[in-house]
Amino acid sequence: TYNNGKTEDVVITNAMVSNFSTTSAKNAVLTITYEGKTCSQEYSVTAIVVSSIELLNRAEFKTAYYTGDAITYPCGQIKATYNNGTTQTVNITETMVTGFDSLSAGEDKVLTISYGGKTTTVAYTITDIVATSISILPENQFKTIYFVGELLDTTGGKLNVEYNNGNTEVVDILPSMVIGFDSQFERSGNLTIAWGGISINVPYTVTIVKV
Repeated sequence: TYNNGKTEDVVITNAMVSNFSTTSAKNAVLTITYEGKTCSQEYSVTAIVVSSIELLNRAEFKTAYYTGDAITYPCGQIKATYNNGTTQTVNITETMVTGFDSLSAGEDKVLTISYGGKTTTVAYTITDIVATSISILPENQFKTIYFVGELLDTTGGKLNVEYNNGNTEVVDILPSMVIGFDSQFERSGNLTIAWGGISINVPYTVTIVKV
């Protein structure tokens, strides 16, 4: 408003505004200056915070583990949505995950992913590691031909053990793993080697010592 009584609408420019800052959340007052005159205007600055998170590539997120496994994050990302409408893709890190436990098997376990005060959950399973097959290594056979009265000798015998998690292991064949060995009489038959709930038969013979 001018001293002659006239009024005019003036577009406010940045150069006319002072005491304005968005560096922190607050309620404050800015000043508008024009032709040496000033007026004040209250304003508020709201902190940008996460309003929700969503697991991306959920179908590719690893949810099947074996006992003793460490958690991994292939394709592990979340989409964080903020209260100002923007979004951000965030890689999942170890510090964001709670509730993962592979010490015991279970099909109803749930882990939690946290970011910016928001959470999302993922169901996962832990399977016990068990042997799926055993076989005697061809180069590590043990004694299978005996004379009457001889004791079982498994020296040098080794088993190749395959597990359901894809791992393999070579173990020594011990007398305690053998069932059905008997050298009291002349015979031809099978003895059984048992390991991890699986067994295989091995032919053996017992002959009489001939003079």
